[in-house]
Amino acid sequence: MKIEFLTQLMDLDGVTPLLVNDTKEFVTMRKACTVALNAMDQNKPPTPQDRYKRGKLAEKITTNDTLDLSVDELKMLKDLIGAVWGPTVVLRAWDILDPPSVEEPKN
Repeated sequence: MKIEFLTQLMDLDGVTPLLVNDTKEFVTMRKACTVALNAMDQNKPPTPQDRYKRGKLAEKITTNDTLDLSVDELKMLKDLIGAVWGPTVVLRAWDILDPPSVEEPKN
């Protein structure tokens, strides 16, 4: 699935861009993904192989504005973003990584 990493994530109102820790830096998909990929859980540290995979994906995301990600890469990003970020970033990022299906309107 193609993901656009320059997309700014919006607050719950859908209008106001989210900021990183009350700074003037916007939370983009790139920021949400690379922060999550680089975060380390001290209680359950990733294996060296997993660290390498995460580093390679973070490098790809940092150097490309758009990427076609595999199902495994999408799952890894969803899991890591869910573990690292708060609910609003998780909501916005997950909707981009795994868009909800839209039901047909009932007449």
